[in-house]
This record gives sequence, C-alpha cells and structure tokens, in this order.
Amino acid sequence: MTESYKEFSFERGWNRLPKSKAALVRDRIMEVFGFKVKSSFYSRLHGEVEPKISEVKAIERIFSEYGITDIWGGSD
Repeated sequence: MTESYKEFSFERGWNRLPKSKAALVRDRIMEVFGFKVKSSFYSRLHGEVEPKISEVKAIERIFSEYGITDIWGGSD
C-alpha cells in the first residue's frame, strides 16, 4: 500500500473495534453505501478509493457509536 492510500483508509478505527462488532459495522457501512460485495467495502477500508464527504460523515457516525473517533489512517 502506498502512502497516499493511508490517508483515505479507516483501518485505524477498524482495528479499534471490538472483534465481536466487526461484521455488524462492515454490514452497516455496506448498507449505507449500497455495496453488494465485500470487496467494495475492503477497497474503501484500505483507502484505495477516496471517500466522498457524505461517506466520511457516515463512517465517522458509525464508528462514534462505539466511542471511536480517531479512525482515519492506516493501521497502527
């Protein structure tokens, strides 16, 4: 992964989620964006696609429900 991808990635927040909640959060994000396949989710997770402002807000809102506010960037 190149450095530029890391700024669009939400791996940092993803890695802070309790593992028991990961599938639920993934499914919610997929539903919000209308993704039908998991590969679309994972390309966003890893920052391969630059998110729209509306997507940033939706992702931040979902993670905030779990008390996670520092979500952007590659894994720590």
